Amino acid sequence: MRLLTFFIFTVPLLSCTTINRNVVVVEKHTYHYIDSEFDPIIKSFVYEAGIHGHEVDLKNLSVTFGNVRIGKKDTTVGYCVKSPVGGMVIKIHKPTWGEMTVYKQEQLIFHELAHCLMGRDHCNKETDKGPLSIMNTHLLSSQYYKDNREELLDELFNVSPECVGNDVHADEVNGKICSPTDHRRPI
Repeated sequence: MRLLTFFIFTVPLLSCTTINRNVVVVEKHTYHYIDSEFDPIIKSFVYEAGIHGHEVDLKNLSVTFGNVRIGKKDTTVGYCVKSPVGGMVIKIHKPTWGEMTVYKQEQLIFHELAHCLMGRDHCNKETDKGPLSIMNTHLLSSQYYKDNREELLDELFNVSPECVGNDVHADEVNGKICSPTDHRRPI
């Protein structure tokens, strides 16, 4: 029980899920391991970041398939975990991944990378066309993403003013809600 309590209060977990979850990550991770399935998308993210004037450091990042769901009703598809020692792990739910289009796969990985590497928080703002950001808490339709990819990537790397300070991100380990400006995540 002491070990479980230790992980509940010391492992910072960032996820695209609700604040009411008690998610505990007790796995040991090897940082800088990227499953080959994700490699082309991560290379695309690095390329797009460069086009938009951002340098991306992948040295402390791992992206793997893993158990991301707690219970039968959980629909989490992926999450980013930041370790207290500086590593970052993105875990993706493999059964759901296999059912996704390439557009949803790219969107999911870009979303989680933006959490981990750029400190981006969720943004559920809408325009007259639809969602403003890949950082929406729900995956966008494949067609919408495909039709608006350029604008969505511009917003991802050059945060829209509508997405600054309007949303919060849940630190699900201790239930604290942090605004984007006071959330302490290593970059």
